[in-house]
Amino acid sequence: KAANFVASLPLIGRIYNGWGLGAFLAWHWDGNPQIFAHGYVLDARFFAEDVMRSSMTTQGWDSLTKRYGFDAVITQRTQLESSVWKRNLYRPEWRLVFWNDEAVVFLRARDEYKDLLEQYEYRFVDLVGAKTGKGFTTDPERVRREARRLLEDAGAASHAGKIAAAVLRR
Repeated sequence: KAANFVASLPLIGRIYNGWGLGAFLAWHWDGNPQIFAHGYVLDARFFAEDVMRSSMTTQGWDSLTKRYGFDAVITQRTQLESSVWKRNLYRPEWRLVFWNDEAVVFLRARDEYKDLLEQYEYRFVDLVGAKTGKGFTTDPERVRREARRLLEDAGAASHAGKIAAAVLRR
């Protein structure tokens, strides 16, 4: 589902894909949209300087993002357990727009994506649930809409679906 979601976005910039998703996305998308890294090493320098550097430091990620013009990130959800990825993607310039048990998608906060972010951003029902309580106070309908979408994207039997169902029971 995450791959189809990303492919449907009218992106201006490029897509950063997590290393573990590269081969699948190359096959699934068949070149459109273009992937960043395939998942096997054909160019050791590219792997060491670009792929590995992006996951080591915030400065490395910022440099890579600027160099390649990334506007979206699709990666395996388990990668977000790395503190570096949390620091890189949980910043104001990146917004969570899709998540389930397998993958997460972040979109760069740009004026050109204002409508997409309004429609898809998870402002309150996020991976850790830290903002859900605030959402019920400030925008309860948005919280419910996000939870219904998550339930649809993740499925009721998944961990993410169970989070969504719990939010909807509130």
